Amino acid sequence: MGSGYFDSVSYSARAAARTATGTSLFTHSGLHESMDVRTKLNRESRDNADSPLSFPIAVMFDVTGSMRDIPNYLQKELGKLMGFVLKENVVANPQLCFGAVGDAFCDSAPLQMGEFEADDSLVEKCLSQIYLEGGGGGTHEESYDLALYFFARHVVTDAWEKRGTKGALFLIGDENYYKSVSRDAVKQWLGEDIGQDISTALIAEELQRRWNVFLIRPGGTYHFDDKSIEQSWKELLPAQHVIRAAEREQIVPQLAMTIGALAGRAVTDSAAALKKHGFDAGRVASAASALGKIAPGTLAPVAASALVATESGSKAVRL
Repeated sequence: MGSGYFDSVSYSARAAARTATGTSLFTHSGLHESMDVRTKLNRESRDNADSPLSFPIAVMFDVTGSMRDIPNYLQKELGKLMGFVLKENVVANPQLCFGAVGDAFCDSAPLQMGEFEADDSLVEKCLSQIYLEGGGGGTHEESYDLALYFFARHVVTDAWEKRGTKGALFLIGDENYYKSVSRDAVKQWLGEDIGQDISTALIAEELQRRWNVFLIRPGGTYHFDDKSIEQSWKELLPAQHVIRAAEREQIVPQLAMTIGALAGRAVTDSAAALKKHGFDAGRVASAASALGKIAPGTLAPVAASALVATESGSKAVRL
């Protein structure tokens, strides 16, 4: 996994064609076998000839209730996001992973996990396999804890193992997390026996040693204005990593600007570049305002000339 390159022009053309014809990327019904971690428990982001400096970016969607339409916003503008990341040399060799969360106690697909991919067609295929279940348990909690547990215990990246660089994990959701990772839920949905429940706070602490973890709270959802939920997340993650996106269309520029901040780019520079790559100026401004004080320099910006000199490596940045 992770070979090839992301052609942002081709991806955007396919997304535009779907929009023009009213065709949805998300047509899968039920938990797709490739997204079921019980059939393959671990995920990896590895260096290869095309991605010698692989950097993992993972996005986990809450697909319950009012959140189930959010993936559509990302798939429409993912080409522009990757155009920014690659053409502006924000990250040398991004590898993208998409997945989804629901409720482990009442949904049929509470944890969906794709692979880390660099090729645009494979990224698109992974996105298309997400099951937009809806559902949810009505308790104001979803199984984000399962996703945190999975990334803490079952995802390995060369970015961290070889270079000590934290990956970027984005959760997009409006509800609270369960306070404990349930032994029963892990057994049912991961096929693993962990012996006893584990505090979600402990898992989040373990995870953040190797990942920069963010929660983006989209506007227009049931619990966007619930201050108690927002405060709960700020107790689990650094407060500046809990980001409000007043409009759903702000989510993708928010992802881009946050990745830019991690790479040490000034917010003003990222904002100018995003507008150049076709993002709405008002939503870019909103994303910049919501960003907060994300610690800069977590990633080392990589100049185009420093990527790789080999023919195979040059494909990793072909646009």
